[in-house]
Amino acid sequence: RIVRWRRAVDRLLTTFPFEAALFEGSGLPATFVGHPGFVPPLPPPRTGERWPGGGPCTVELLPGSRRQEIEFHAPLLLDAAVEVAKRLPAARFVVRLAEPAHEEIFEAAAAAGGARERPPALEVRVGPAAEPSPDAPLLGAIAASGTVTAELGAALVPMAVFYRVSPLTRL
Repeated sequence: RIVRWRRAVDRLLTTFPFEAALFEGSGLPATFVGHPGFVPPLPPPRTGERWPGGGPCTVELLPGSRRQEIEFHAPLLLDAAVEVAKRLPAARFVVRLAEPAHEEIFEAAAAAGGARERPPALEVRVGPAAEPSPDAPLLGAIAASGTVTAELGAALVPMAVFYRVSPLTRL
């Protein structure tokens, strides 16, 4: 791939410092420009100091920001939340969506996509992450691979990352 890039690219702008050195070492001029999600000062960790264990906690469910992602991921996320709830009965789950129209897409996909059941404490929110609640601290997130994983990483939120594609794509 780098051979093709050398012919097509005058200079590559990279988001992480190690990338510039990697590409320069392969003969492709590169300059580190940074990533807006990692500009100091970074926000404090959203997960708080420590979760005492056993008590109430919050797990964010992040299906992605595009219609097709939400349709593929909604049933999988709800099934995963049900499994987590079996081990952490006091957990509450917050589905975070980017736009108001996504709420209807999520609900329809969850119903049509074969989610076995819903976790007992489930809330659907539109917009950015809310401040952690002191009575149910953020334990972590289950997130579709994408920009949100960089945001979670910058906020030091433990996460399980996944990406599910259509059966046709898997061929």
